[in-house]
Amino acid sequence: MSQKKHYHLVVLLSLFSTIVNAGFELNFQQNSAGTPAVNGSWADSICNSGTYGPCTSFSQPANEPTRFIYESVNIGGIDYVHLVVGDPADGFAQEIYIEGTTSGTGTTGAAHGISVASAPLTGPAQATGNPKKVIMRQILNDAVVSIEFLKDNLAGKPLITQALTTTAIASSFSIDMRAIPYTDISTTAPIINTQTLLAPSLEMADFDINTDSVDSTYTGGQYTYTDGAGNLGSEGIYTYPGGNDYDVNAIDWCSYWDSTQNPFTSTCP
Repeated sequence: MSQKKHYHLVVLLSLFSTIVNAGFELNFQQNSAGTPAVNGSWADSICNSGTYGPCTSFSQPANEPTRFIYESVNIGGIDYVHLVVGDPADGFAQEIYIEGTTSGTGTTGAAHGISVASAPLTGPAQATGNPKKVIMRQILNDAVVSIEFLKDNLAGKPLITQALTTTAIASSFSIDMRAIPYTDISTTAPIINTQTLLAPSLEMADFDINTDSVDSTYTGGQYTYTDGAGNLGSEGIYTYPGGNDYDVNAIDWCSYWDSTQNPFTSTCP
């Protein structure tokens, strides 16, 4: 893939990521289309954004620098919890809409398992959300790598893109599963996986999975989600071809914990 085509791909994906279901704005800001829902004391918590001051973390001083927006909105007659963490200008931002309501103890009415504030990584709620009740966008960027996870409709699976550019190499990866519902385990999503060499000294060849790997088999997009017994179908099961189920309760979530970034998570060893 030429540098020009690579640039056009990134621009196209960036523009396409702004197209979402009516009312769901994925711009890492407060939602302007939704009507604020009256749900409780957690319905409006904003810090390090606009005119809002620093965040506090439980009983800790107001020294948390991360931008944070937490609000309830009503879109199309349905309540959603809307959460924004981070700022694109800092290289990381995540935005989520999840069906349900808030209360004085948090998102106890939303489409996921009940989290434990004192044990955010060892509690029972990790990865228990019902993906059919979620809109989500997450970006991670630096001078070399650009990654985006985009789920811009409730029924469809996500789009995942990654671009890497250095003086020697440029690579692009994209798998677009948004047209595939969570009941479909047989459809394979369109995939882009290319590598372009920019340095003449490299003794390798350019690569395109769609032309240079015709004998390969991949199963991207082939999985289902079955509603569980949790609120709004949460705590369900992911099933993959061959009967391989994904058990979120078997994951060591503490392996993702960085004590220098989050010293308040005391339940991880």
